[in-house]
Amino acid sequence: MNSKSSVTLALCMDFSSTSSDLKPLSNAEFHTLLEAIKLYNGAESEQLNLFQSDDSFNFAFLTEIDLRFLEDKLGIKSELSNRIMALLKRSAAISFEIERLKSIAKVVTVFDDGYPQKLKCRLGKLPKSMREPALLYFCGDLGIQKINFVGFVGARNIDDSDKDWTESAIKRIYGKAKNEKDVIGIVSGGAEGIDQISEYAALQLSMPVIEFSKNMKISLDSLEVIDAVQDQNMLLFSEVNPLRRLSKYEAMAHFTNRNKYIYAMSEYAVVVKSAKGSKSGTWKGATEALEKNICKVYVRNAKYEGNVDLITRGGVPIS
Repeated sequence: MNSKSSVTLALCMDFSSTSSDLKPLSNAEFHTLLEAIKLYNGAESEQLNLFQSDDSFNFAFLTEIDLRFLEDKLGIKSELSNRIMALLKRSAAISFEIERLKSIAKVVTVFDDGYPQKLKCRLGKLPKSMREPALLYFCGDLGIQKINFVGFVGARNIDDSDKDWTESAIKRIYGKAKNEKDVIGIVSGGAEGIDQISEYAALQLSMPVIEFSKNMKISLDSLEVIDAVQDQNMLLFSEVNPLRRLSKYEAMAHFTNRNKYIYAMSEYAVVVKSAKGSKSGTWKGATEALEKNICKVYVRNAKYEGNVDLITRGGVPIS
């Protein structure tokens, strides 16, 4: 692990124990820090290329600076500067947490080669709070992500026609890829309903699967998931430490982010069934993907209120 990755873990990794009042940096705060370093260097470069010459400030140098440098040179506000300095002292505790995680997951940061490049590319120009996460927990072979993926999203409450339509769509995607001597995978969120239906239909066809997991520990309770991970046919991602128990607010934020990552990893996404309005995670994620042009969004041409609305917003109808 490189020095920039180690600094990222110290700043952004969440612990399984919530006994400390010291909160890791949020996504927005992390990217605020990156941008401050970029401005200090006078960089006109790619977002994560943090050094332009030998005398520029490298992200890894954060372990060698003091509070005054953060505030006076980088322009970081006092409250955030103090937290950064405190978080940088967590190196020993981070090592212990990674050791505890070993039986479930590993961690990859934005500075590591295995980090999903599609997240950087497709979320890199969005507002700071919507940017790619500083780190991801994962279980499985990171090499899976190199192929192209189709995202599947939809409601939890489904009937047999929704299930049949989803399985048929997966088979058509598989058949088209096979005819073209290509490999296409499925990316989804592991939730009950369309997510799980699409994942299991893909696994039955030996299609690679990426899951942005709602809870990695729960996902790994499934023998089918364990077998697929061991066969290097499935990769689980999460922005949340799988050893942690989330508050209700954290869980809601995680669900919103999870949808965004599904779209960002997809060449195109398919909305099978959606309600309408901000209370629907499916509708909210799809409207965001359409508004921010994260990827092309296809919508099943069905008389569900959310589906009809998404088509009027630019979703491409498919039957």
